[in-house]
Amino acid sequence: MKKKLPLIIIFLSCFIYSKIFSQGAVAPSAGEGTSGSPYEIATWQNLYWISASDALVPTPNQATRWAAYYKQTADINFADASPAITTWDVNKGWTPIGNVYPQPAFTGNYNGQGFTISNLYINRSITDYLSLFGYLIGGTIKNVGLVNVTITGRDYVGGLVGVVSSGSVINCYATGSVGGRNNLGGLVGYASSGTITNCYSLGTLSGTSYVGGLVGYFTLGTLATSYSSKTVNATGFNVGGLVGYNNGTINNSYAIGGVSSTSNTVGGLVGSNNKFINKCYSTGSVSGNASFGGLVGANSNLVGTTNCFWDITTSGLGTSNGGTGKLTSEMKDVNTFFNAGWDITIWNIGDGINSGYPYLDWQNSGGTPLPVEIVTFSAAVTGSIVRLNWTAVMEINNYGFEVERTEATNVKWNKIAFVIGAGNSTSTKEYNFTDNFVIPGKYLYRLKQVDNNGQFEYSNEIEIEIGLPEIFVLSQNYPNPFNPSTTIKYSIPASNFVTLKVYDVLGNEVSNLVNEYKNAGSYEVNFDGSQLSSGTYFYKLESGAFSQTKKLQLLK
Repeated sequence: MKKKLPLIIIFLSCFIYSKIFSQGAVAPSAGEGTSGSPYEIATWQNLYWISASDALVPTPNQATRWAAYYKQTADINFADASPAITTWDVNKGWTPIGNVYPQPAFTGNYNGQGFTISNLYINRSITDYLSLFGYLIGGTIKNVGLVNVTITGRDYVGGLVGVVSSGSVINCYATGSVGGRNNLGGLVGYASSGTITNCYSLGTLSGTSYVGGLVGYFTLGTLATSYSSKTVNATGFNVGGLVGYNNGTINNSYAIGGVSSTSNTVGGLVGSNNKFINKCYSTGSVSGNASFGGLVGANSNLVGTTNCFWDITTSGLGTSNGGTGKLTSEMKDVNTFFNAGWDITIWNIGDGINSGYPYLDWQNSGGTPLPVEIVTFSAAVTGSIVRLNWTAVMEINNYGFEVERTEATNVKWNKIAFVIGAGNSTSTKEYNFTDNFVIPGKYLYRLKQVDNNGQFEYSNEIEIEIGLPEIFVLSQNYPNPFNPSTTIKYSIPASNFVTLKVYDVLGNEVSNLVNEYKNAGSYEVNFDGSQLSSGTYFYKLESGAFSQTKKLQLLK
C-alpha cells in the first residue's frame, strides 16, 4: 500500500489541477465565431476558453476555436485571474493560443478593438512558440495592445505572437519584458510571408541570436509604418533595434532603443539585412564585437537600403553597412527626410512628439483634427441609468468611439465601452450607449474618436449626477446563466440593515453575500459559484419590510 500512495497523490493533484482550469475557461456570452458574428471576449476566462485543450473544452473543439472570429469588448487584466493564476504560476504561466508547430495553429481572426490585455505571464525557458498567440498561420490579429508582459521562453518567442506565417498583424503593440534564446522579438519572434503594419513595442528584450526590438527574424513579407523603442541586449549574432535578421521588405519604420551584443552583426535598425529597407531610421546606441553599425550591422544587399538614416551622435558610431549617418540636428531637420522623398502622408516631424525626430503620422494624438465631426453629445439620466447620445457627420476612416467615464471629484478616466463607427459616410449618423446601474455621485463622460490608422481626438466632456434611489431595486444577475461568477446589483432608498443571500432549490442557504448596515444608494456584489454544482439557485434581498427573491442559473 505504501508504494501506491504517490500514485494516489499524483492522481489527486492532476484532478485538482484539471478542476481549477476547467472552472477558469468560460465560453463567450455572445457571438457565433463567424465573420458576421464574432465571439465576444471580455474576460481572462474567455481568453482561456480559446486557449484551452479539448479535454477542458470539448465543444467546440480546439481546432474549431482556433479557426474562429473574435472581437474583444473590454480591457482584460491577468492580475484579476486569482486564484487560478496561482496555478498558472506553478505551471509556468499562460499556454498560448495556437501553440504547436506546424499544427494546430491559430488560423482565425482576433480583433482587439483597441482594448488592452495586461500582465500576461509566461516562464518556460525550454519551450518554443510562446506569447499570447504561439503560432499564427494565414489568420489576422489586429487592434490588440499587450501591456506589461513578462515572457520567458526558448525559441520563437514574442510579446504578442511567437510565429507569424502568411498572416497579418495590424495596429498592435506590446510593452514589458521578453526573454529567450533565438528568434526573439518584442512583438513577433519569427515572421514569414506575412505583413506587419502600424505596430510598435516598448520595454526590454534579452536573448542570444536573431533578436529584434519588434521582430527577431523577418523573411519574405512586408513590415511597414512600425517602430520599436525596446532596449535590446543579446549575446549572439543578428541583433537589431527593429529586426534582428531581415530577408523581407521594411518600409517607413524606425527604432530608437539601445542595442548591444557581445557577438557580431548588430545594428541600430537591423542586425543583418538580405533584402530591402526603405525610408527608415534609427537613433539608439549600438555596441557589438564585429560587423556592427549605426543602422545595419551586416548587409548583403547594399543597393536594397535606400533613403535611410541613423544618428551618428546618439548611436556612438560613424559607420554602418547601409544608410546615411547624420548629426542629431540634421536628424531633427525636416529637410533631411523630405528631400530624400519621404512621404508626408506617412511621416511628420515636430509638435513636441518623439523628441523632435520624425514620427509616423498615425502616432499623432493631437494637431491635425480627424476627419470626423461630432456635432452633438448629450446624456439623459433615469434613476441609476445614463444614456449617452451623439451624432457625427462626414465620417472618413472612422474606426469608432471609446466611451470614457470618471468621477467628477477624482478625475481618472476609464474606458467603459467601444462603439463601432460607420467608417466612411457623408450623412449624419446617430450613436448611443447606455451605462447601466451607475452608483450615486457626479460623473464626467467623454468620447475618444479613433480612426483606422490609430489617430484619435477627444470630444467635449459632459457632467451628470446620479441621485439616491427612490425605490428598492433588485436587478437580475448578469450574466445569467453563468460560470463560475456573476454580478448582482441592488438599490435601497433608505439606510438600513441589508441581507443578500443565495439559496438552493431546497431552501438551504449556500452563500451570505451581504449582512450589514448600508447607507442609501446602489450597490453591486459578485457571487462566485465555483464550489457549487450546476443548477437553479435563488437570491433574496431583505431590508426592513422589503423582501424580494430572484432566480439564477449556474451552468458548468
